[in-house]
Amino acid sequence: MLLYNEVVKQTLNLLHLHKDEWETRYNGYLTKIKKNENKQVKFETPVKKPLFVYTTVSNETKTNPKWYLRFMGQNVGILLKKDNEILLCLRQKDYDNNRDAFKDDTFDIEPGDYRWDDCPEAIKFRDFFKNYGGKKHKKNHEHTVESAFLSDLEKKKGKNKKLKGIQPVEIRKKRFQMPTPLKASNLYKVTSKELLSLDDYFKYAAQYGGGIDILARRRNKKQSVTQSFITVIELKDKHDKKEPPEKVMYQAIAYATFIHELIRSNAADGIGWYNLFLDNKKRKIPDELVIKCVVAMPGLNVVALDKELGKNNLNVLMPFNNSKDKLELLFINLDDKTYGVKDYSEKL
Repeated sequence: MLLYNEVVKQTLNLLHLHKDEWETRYNGYLTKIKKNENKQVKFETPVKKPLFVYTTVSNETKTNPKWYLRFMGQNVGILLKKDNEILLCLRQKDYDNNRDAFKDDTFDIEPGDYRWDDCPEAIKFRDFFKNYGGKKHKKNHEHTVESAFLSDLEKKKGKNKKLKGIQPVEIRKKRFQMPTPLKASNLYKVTSKELLSLDDYFKYAAQYGGGIDILARRRNKKQSVTQSFITVIELKDKHDKKEPPEKVMYQAIAYATFIHELIRSNAADGIGWYNLFLDNKKRKIPDELVIKCVVAMPGLNVVALDKELGKNNLNVLMPFNNSKDKLELLFINLDDKTYGVKDYSEKL
């Protein structure tokens, strides 16, 4: 028995109980992000593949933030601006983690701060990852899958992009993970609605909540009208019988329900968040807000999953009182070698 509507109900209960806390905090995040739009130091130094720049919501509230450099999803260093120069900052833990994660003793760039553009150590750092040919340590495999999947979604139009009209949500052209106030990673273990009320499976965690794996915007053309949909993607690096996709969907639903409540909240500046998610386009929140909940992993039989949910009238949820707003439940099957999109739900 799938407990999709029960997950939404319990999520709404938790969010209602702690409404003042999360509304105030998320309003504060967005207020500071907007305030820093013109004050924040500009990151103009190009970072080329295979390195990517990541940020966080709290980081973007600061006027002089630091940015995280990642390779194959692994944090490998920090970039920051100091005295009008971009510096590569390698901490001791970066040095240790890089040697361990990539199983390569040739990573010998000592901890320190180095000018990103022209310092020999920074050049050597970039060359190391550019020329890296080994396999990443298995303990970070999900990070590798996430980075590869993001790169696939970030492709522009073209024959190499299987799922067109979708882009990850970014903050100022940097990858980030949208935070939530919910701890939902154990929801897939829930077998009865009674368990939903236990902290071991699902709880409100304020600023210590989990992040959405990938938040994206999906654009579809229907009768010459372009529609934009916020898309919450829960990603897994493999198809595990212990975490079946139908149960992994619980976490996507919980996070999507939070995004719905955030957007519909005047106190949290929901319209501001809605526009940030849609690339800062000035849009009105539609009367019928649709949020797509997606589970992505290799080895999925998308057609069978869609059929199963449709048979039980669970592919579309309309759980919000006095509202036409809804959640659509969908799947993406990933290529087990490239981790790009292989096929996906027809209604995605």
